[in-house]
Amino acid sequence: MEVWFSHGMANWTRRGWQEFKWCVGAEIGLNIFAHPRSEQGWANPKWQRKPLEPLIPLFKLSPVKGMPEGSMTPEQCRLAAPRLREILGGRKWLKDALLMGHRLADAMEGCAVANEALTLQPSIDRGPL
Repeated sequence: MEVWFSHGMANWTRRGWQEFKWCVGAEIGLNIFAHPRSEQGWANPKWQRKPLEPLIPLFKLSPVKGMPEGSMTPEQCRLAAPRLREILGGRKWLKDALLMGHRLADAMEGCAVANEALTLQPSIDRGPL
């Protein structure tokens, strides 16, 4: 199964998406494999306090059993895109992860401009990239 978004051309395999989120989470001190409400989980109240990490909404996007859930508002996208680019520039990434990460940031920026939410989409055949 592939993970696609409502905007842009970023896509991953389901496993690749989880690995990408794990790497991004590690960069901000978040363990995405921890229970969401644990000390290092994304739903822990410490992650919801100010200053809010702009990438936290990214971890709520999940392709569960082929039915995507979660979304990012245009405002969340506006804040998250530059933070994602900052993280992508701060460590050595595999070429494909770096490309898809920038495509995801592009999609976030597009959503912010269009005032539309960024959501995961069911896997469909989109043809050649």
